[in-house]
Amino acid sequence: MSDDLTRVSKAELTAILDEAEEQIAAIRSEITRREQMRQHNALDELELPIKRTAVDWTQVRAFFQEVLSELRARAG
Repeated sequence: MSDDLTRVSKAELTAILDEAEEQIAAIRSEITRREQMRQHNALDELELPIKRTAVDWTQVRAFFQEVLSELRARAG
């Protein structure tokens, strides 16, 4: 490979390097975009069950009152 590069002018080498750096930047940008999309999709999947879950706060309150009563009975 080094033999091939010795025949290439400095301007051509610079152009090749610039093009390679642009391609690397484009690849990094695509990787970032895909990771952001993956995270966005993961959040969307988490939100769906939460939206579908109806909370009856009176039942939650009754549950905790029962737990507190049992704990007090054991302590008392």
